[in-house]
Amino acid sequence: MRLRAGLGMVVALAMAPAAEARVWYVDGSVHFAGDGSSWERAFKYLQSALRHHELAEGDQIWVAAGAYFCDQYALSPQGTDDPAASFELVAGVELYGGFPPGGGSGTFAARNPTHYQTRLRGDLLDVPDEPMEACGDAQAGAADCYTSTPGVN
Repeated sequence: MRLRAGLGMVVALAMAPAAEARVWYVDGSVHFAGDGSSWERAFKYLQSALRHHELAEGDQIWVAAGAYFCDQYALSPQGTDDPAASFELVAGVELYGGFPPGGGSGTFAARNPTHYQTRLRGDLLDVPDEPMEACGDAQAGAADCYTSTPGVN
């Protein structure tokens, strides 16, 4: 009898629905940063999204056009000038740039990386290096369609 109850619990746990993947929104043009739950409540800084405590495997981060510095986040909006700052991508989280400010229609179809360039900036000392393009299969890597500017060593 006790064994049956144990098996029933295992079956019930195996059948429990997985947490639903979420889309988080980032728009550097917003005046007031939100919780990232919609374009209207978008994070202002990409670091805020990447460091969010609810970000989980399977989630996506949609980022509006603009320049995002690796040393800027909600608690340091002017940046930290930390030369070791970087964007740390989260395993299993897909990152998509190329959305219009405000999100456009609010759908993935509004995305146009050629027209709405999203730049990840590492040139904290205002000495830009040659930009690198990161555009390709989002399944192969964590980021799709970004222009990044390396930091200065």
